[in-house]
Amino acid sequence: MPDYPHFLIVFQRRFGNDRAGAGYLFSVRWPEGFRCPARGHPKGWALETKAWTFQCAKCAKQTSVTSGTIMHASKLALHVWLWAAYLMATHSNGISAMQLWQQLGLGSYKSAWLLAAKLRRAMVDPERNPLSGLVEIDETTINHRTRNDPPAQYAR
Repeated sequence: MPDYPHFLIVFQRRFGNDRAGAGYLFSVRWPEGFRCPARGHPKGWALETKAWTFQCAKCAKQTSVTSGTIMHASKLALHVWLWAAYLMATHSNGISAMQLWQQLGLGSYKSAWLLAAKLRRAMVDPERNPLSGLVEIDETTINHRTRNDPPAQYAR
């Protein structure tokens, strides 16, 4: 199981550049070494002409450490993605696109908004059960009523 940094300074030391981030993604994707995603061949090498891309020695299939992820084919640097994910995951109420834009020095608010939207979408568990009925949240109760229920029933 990967060891996730729980402190900002540890995160900075560990993922200070794209190479460190790519190494981490490689170890998560292929914990026992490279395996061709097409046929499972165990041998391959890093390509010098494409960042963070590996080629299978047997079938020549090329794959990136980011392929199949929300980071695939993005023009944003890998360390920006990792910082954004860290900030999104460690803020108790998440982080807004405006805050990401300002914190990461992104070129435009639109880039920050798309980055935040992709991260939020990736964080949703597709097997989740929607909330229903009476839901209690952090010492707050929000009553649920149907369209046909009279509002006076819930007045206090």
